Amino acid sequence: MNTATTGINDLGQVVGFYREYDGNCAFVAQHGFVRDPAGAFTSLDPPSGSDLQLVAINNDASFTGYYLNASYHGVVGTTHAQLTTFDPPGAVNTFPSAINDRGIITGYYMDNEGTHGFLRNTRGKLSKFDVPSAQKTFASGISSKGLITGSYRDTNAVLHGYVRMRDGTIATFDPTGSTSTLPFGIGPDGLIVGEYTDANHRIHGFLRRSTGAIKSFDVSGAFSTAGIAANNFATISGTYFHDHNHGFVRIK
Repeated sequence: MNTATTGINDLGQVVGFYREYDGNCAFVAQHGFVRDPAGAFTSLDPPSGSDLQLVAINNDASFTGYYLNASYHGVVGTTHAQLTTFDPPGAVNTFPSAINDRGIITGYYMDNEGTHGFLRNTRGKLSKFDVPSAQKTFASGISSKGLITGSYRDTNAVLHGYVRMRDGTIATFDPTGSTSTLPFGIGPDGLIVGEYTDANHRIHGFLRRSTGAIKSFDVSGAFSTAGIAANNFATISGTYFHDHNHGFVRIK
């Protein structure tokens, strides 16, 4: 059995997924799970389909993720309520990535025209958005104030970062020297963290403040560094590679 955690809230509830294998190490099934602070697990499966993967949980214990049923579909729910499935109109595959404390979900989806970001409000209304002139738009994080961050691919297949404001306006950005920018998370006050690649193919962590100022950082001796998440105090957690993968916490 393999287990992966993907999100945690302030209450200590953890979400993720696990994979079952038979005695011959052949894959059998994948399930989502919620672990409460006392260590009790709730295993979850979609109402139809398989391979549920939960990706985020908020402080109201609402979580989101996706599952497979011919194609990928979004899901939202709690451990005390039936899972609700959703897809933006025309979606071929739907991949939620984050949910904030208001219950607003963001992610991205594919349709016959390309890859787009989406927003799902607490009433279930889905809204599409794209970075202007982008070939593809991906959303990876949403703050408690409704700011969304992610990446987009331009006509030269280069990835850049963006932040989407609540009014729908979008600001794009790249750290100095970046040849590929991947934001992963956004804190309550709009602090964005992620990774970027330079011309020498080295991967660095970055943070972007709400003012637009961007700072690069690296774990000493690491070949690659990535900021994954930030909290109210601008403390950053992430991963770095040196011989193998490690975790880190960066204090403000």
